[in-house]
Amino acid sequence: MVTAPGKLVLLGEYAVLDGFPAIVAAVNRRASGQFVPGRSPESELVDVAVQNAKEALGPNRSALPRGSVLVDTAAFSLNGTKMGIGSSAATAAVTVGAVLEMAGLSVTESTDLIFDVASAAHRAAQGGLGSGADVAAAVYGGMLHYTRAAGGPATIRRLPPLAGVEMVVFATGTPSSTVDCLQAVAAFAKKSPETHRQLLPPIADAVTRFEAGLFARDAAEIFASISAAHLGMEMLGQAAGVPIVTPVLAHAALVASEVGGASKPSGAGGGDVGIAFLPDPEAADEFRVRARDLGLGILDLFVDPTGISRI
Repeated sequence: MVTAPGKLVLLGEYAVLDGFPAIVAAVNRRASGQFVPGRSPESELVDVAVQNAKEALGPNRSALPRGSVLVDTAAFSLNGTKMGIGSSAATAAVTVGAVLEMAGLSVTESTDLIFDVASAAHRAAQGGLGSGADVAAAVYGGMLHYTRAAGGPATIRRLPPLAGVEMVVFATGTPSSTVDCLQAVAAFAKKSPETHRQLLPPIADAVTRFEAGLFARDAAEIFASISAAHLGMEMLGQAAGVPIVTPVLAHAALVASEVGGASKPSGAGGGDVGIAFLPDPEAADEFRVRARDLGLGILDLFVDPTGISRI
């Protein structure tokens, strides 16, 4: 059996689809997958990932029995509602990993192959959408700088952990469809390409500022980059006519600012999960109290340094 973590996109949503960088972090909710002989695929994603993994094995696939992968993503839901922390990306990763494991390959020594196969399967199951950043988090773990030029390979660089900053992850209680948000923004880009191009650089610049603050251990620069990313996502959503920053996410960002930090949506926005960055434990505690008063659920999530692994 193999397991892989979920993800939070800290910065760079939407812009990463146009070749700009993103920062993504693996988190401590894990999916598991096990190849079961004779089993039928439970979803289109699992079916595509199994077939892609078999093709990647080449002649070795003949040794595999007929079957599919049993995937468990229960840890990615809260009270029956998905949290929006990358369950589909983790599903793709553990499915591919389980097929390779069944064929006798070491999962931990095949991470590059698993990423390539799983990200292609994940993108195919989403109608050709998706950058692969969330799959990278599931496969490699930790906090990553991720870039993928159009039609080219991904460039993935591991980043140091956050220091001197408290991270609080919260659930809005409203599920959001990543594919729907991506499709809405893609339609806007096709309709108004020049406006779309003008809205992406501020989101990408926030990634550069965050990374500089991370290496310098400059909390003020980290907070400024998060605020800039939040504003950039809000402006993109308004232009595209899609609620990337919902009223509750906007309110959470205001609360984070009032206690000395900053907050933004994770992933495609529209609901699901937000992330707040606060200056110290006291500010983090105050944000948690006020967030609960808003009806937000506080999630016990932290960066998971371990990517896909065998158990």
